[in-house]
Amino acid sequence: AGQDDWTVEDTAFEAYYGVTVLADLATSLDIKNHGNLIESNHALGQHPTDYELERYMTEMFVTHALIANLLPEHMRGVWQGFGIAYEANAVQSNLKLGLLLKF
Repeated sequence: AGQDDWTVEDTAFEAYYGVTVLADLATSLDIKNHGNLIESNHALGQHPTDYELERYMTEMFVTHALIANLLPEHMRGVWQGFGIAYEANAVQSNLKLGLLLKF
């Protein structure tokens, strides 16, 4: 880890983050089934393929964990909490649009 050891709590928070990323992915994959909707993440473009969505979300998950690992313990929780909140907000927005959350 960065300056401090990785904790059980850090693992739990990264797991929670992973769940929110998967939920974001699942709802985002449903966009193609709604002709009037577009992807709002500019990095992905308006109509990303399933592969592009899966690759992007995987990269986000791995990068998030790597950054968390580099941060000192007193900053790690803030980073992890922000990531979880950001992804949860994306999922909530997708659900409000009527996108399905299915695995």
